Amino acid sequence: MPRPRSTADSDWAVTLQHSWNDETSLVETVVRALVAATDDPPESFTPIHRCVDVDALERIFAPRPDGTPRPDTAATTFTVDGHEVLVESGGRVAVRPVR
Repeated sequence: MPRPRSTADSDWAVTLQHSWNDETSLVETVVRALVAATDDPPESFTPIHRCVDVDALERIFAPRPDGTPRPDTAATTFTVDGHEVLVESGGRVAVRPVR
């Protein structure tokens, strides 16, 4: 997976921190970030599972089965309705318009 070009907070319209300690899924955090970046309702977006393999996203970034966090070195980006979404292994989710 290539690293995103820039992950500085100022480059992103919205940055949220996903918590692995509650029942909110990573996909729900992605949708909340999209809503915050656009002020559009959640149902207005293409379903996230059509943009990225959501099961793989959870498996790659969630803590290991024994609860050990993943190293903060992995990241991926994907596009949802004209917005680039960044997900990092530390739980950071960021959104910006596609450049």
